Amino acid sequence: MAKALGPRTNHQISFGVLAGDRAHATVIPVDLESGAFVDGPIDVQARRTMQNLRALLREAGGDLDHVVHLTVYLADAKDLAGLNAVYREFFVREPYPARATIVARELIGPPGLRLQVSAEAYLKDE
Repeated sequence: MAKALGPRTNHQISFGVLAGDRAHATVIPVDLESGAFVDGPIDVQARRTMQNLRALLREAGGDLDHVVHLTVYLADAKDLAGLNAVYREFFVREPYPARATIVARELIGPPGLRLQVSAEAYLKDE
């Protein structure tokens, strides 16, 4: 049976779901305690998003080293360099996750939202 990860939301979505030995998460830059949007330039938003992903994975019994795939949605291609700089702070060991980065015309969420990250992690240790 699947288990929700992270705090409850006002919507019919979960920040993350643990299903067996796999964790799936879709995160944006919000304070996980209050739900408040963390606005700012791409480095601020990307750092909070990765911190949120790490928190959800730790709740599931894993960490960022368990991430096997990421899809990053950016509102502006000009943010790619800033995203990559923050990404290198969080993913420091090989194998790095497979990653797709998509520039979307508009992201659905709070005004000023610059990115959204979907992740899949495999939590079973070999």
